[in-house]
This record gives sequence, structure tokens and C-alpha cells, in this order.
Amino acid sequence: MFGKLYNFQAVEDTSGLCPCNWHVPTATEFAVLLNYLGGYIEAMRELKSTGTIEGGDGLWVNNGEEGFNRSGFNALPAGYALYDEFFGRDSITGFWVTPNTGVGSKVYIISSNSYVNEQAYADPLLKEAYYYSVRCIRNL
Repeated sequence: MFGKLYNFQAVEDTSGLCPCNWHVPTATEFAVLLNYLGGYIEAMRELKSTGTIEGGDGLWVNNGEEGFNRSGFNALPAGYALYDEFFGRDSITGFWVTPNTGVGSKVYIISSNSYVNEQAYADPLLKEAYYYSVRCIRNL
């Protein structure tokens, strides 16, 4: 239901993470999406799947910021992993993006009660340690 979690090595290896004619979005492409949806605060609600655990109609914990999913992105709270421990299965999700320049890595994090947050990992060990979701987009 939630899909797989990947470390950044999988994103850097272009040999098959995304299907043919699809790619992991760049940081710029993801930022364009966020801006189109009204910025980092409003985009959080537009990207999240609808419903809550408490309401019995969704997978997100209700912390006062329910998702609208008018974008059709349907972000599920897949959580993340640090080495072999899992966190936030009902309250957070993150999506790796490819860097625009340099060798850093970046993830956009959506939580149950906040705005979309950017997290960058320059340390190679952290790029291997953290596992997040990937959303592939179709090539133009």
C-alpha cells in the first residue's frame, strides 16, 4: 500500500528505479509543483491523501491539517527509515529528488501537521542511512 523506501544511492543509480521514459524529479521540478499548489504551506494539504485514522476514512493521524488531495498526488504517510528502524508510518512521508547541481541529495518531507519541508543531506553516510519514498514523473 505504501510502496518501497529507498536510500539516495538508488536515486543516483539510474539503471532502473523509474520505468522507461520516467525519471526521479529534480529539486527544481518539485519546487515548481509546490509553487503551483500555493507554496510550501498550502501544498502540504494539496498533496496529502484525504481522510484520517481517527475518522476511519484515511491513513494520516489527525493533527489539525487534513489533506485535500486536489492535486491528485495522493501522498500517503509511508514514514521513513533510518538504517533499519522505521518512523512516522502514520504522520510523515518524504520524497527524494535529484539535485540541480553538485552531489548533495534532497528530500521533500510532508508531515501531518506542518508545511512541506526541504531536507538536504550532503554527508555520504546520511545519504545511505535514510530511506524515503520516490515518486517518478514522466519525461516530456
